[in-house]
Amino acid sequence: MLAINGATSSSSSPVMVQCFTSDESRSPYVRRIEKVKFGVSASEAFSHDIPATLLVLLLRVNKLGPLRKDIWRAPGNQAHVRKLIHIMQHGRLVNIEHFSIYTAASVIKKFLSKLNGGIFGAENEQVLFSCLEIQDSQKRREAVCRVFSSLSVPCQHLLVLLFGTFRLITDAADTCGTRMSPEAIGLSVAPSLFHTCIHNGHRARLEDVIRFRTASRVVTFVVENFGFSNLFPRENYEFYARITGRTLRVEANWHFSFHYPANNGAETSVSDPSWSKPAAVAIATAADTESCALPVMVVLDSGGVRCSSSMKHPAQLDTSICRAYSSPVQFYPPLFGESASLGHVGCSHERKRWRGLHVSEEDVKLWKCGSCEF
Repeated sequence: MLAINGATSSSSSPVMVQCFTSDESRSPYVRRIEKVKFGVSASEAFSHDIPATLLVLLLRVNKLGPLRKDIWRAPGNQAHVRKLIHIMQHGRLVNIEHFSIYTAASVIKKFLSKLNGGIFGAENEQVLFSCLEIQDSQKRREAVCRVFSSLSVPCQHLLVLLFGTFRLITDAADTCGTRMSPEAIGLSVAPSLFHTCIHNGHRARLEDVIRFRTASRVVTFVVENFGFSNLFPRENYEFYARITGRTLRVEANWHFSFHYPANNGAETSVSDPSWSKPAAVAIATAADTESCALPVMVVLDSGGVRCSSSMKHPAQLDTSICRAYSSPVQFYPPLFGESASLGHVGCSHERKRWRGLHVSEEDVKLWKCGSCEF
């Protein structure tokens, strides 16, 4: 059941959505959400769907992970990892902004490694290992897809979100210098996904090392081929696009690509993380700029400002002023729905020929939907 606190959809006031069962709705205050079960089987952990807190952690890593060096390889703060796991197990509300991306990734890996039998199961892991013996890439993808399709729908959703995140990180490795190639991703997450490659004794045997290398090769193959229509079912790709706020596009050879929604017909690939800019200092338009029907689309989040294609000079807003085609500026919320008051945004008169908005670094943390006229 959903309860919506705040104004109606026509209002610009912040809206908070709470999820609870019919019995919990009788309480005047809802302070708990679905518990995340560690150390149980996949069927029990995903009895309904991906737990909400785990899903939010995945989306946060999907959004900010491509910009972090050694993500999925560098461990998070262990005290914070234990604290976050404790909070998730008890179904308490948590502000994920208080935890780093590395901590979130470590908690996700811990959850996967604690699943009894792993997310695939011992038999499916052996099938995936044998898929590497198939020389034809298309037939190999089809064999992997059959294994993925045999899993429950929540497991499929978790896997497509995981491997989609891995692909984003590897695509940004050269641009952002994160050093996380597909091979590095495979070595970092293979033990969490494939439990048969984890040795039981205190000393690893040669067979354990071979299974570990094979598991990392499977992860590398799936990451490199993510987007092909015969690797994941189309429904999984549609879920990935919908849950991450991206659009799904079919390219040549039935290869799917994922983009943020287009603005004025110009799409920006999600594999290019260059849109994440530092915090904005000023957004302004020249007084002599001719107004037209096209609005200035600006996406604000905790990482900064993404300039849209409707701006003449989409430079970094922390060092320059952007001339716009039109005067209206529309603010759009980021993925996690943070909100703040537009009253915090004041006018800047530092330049007489400019009429603009001044945004402090503190205001960049939280945003809401709204519009403002110059």
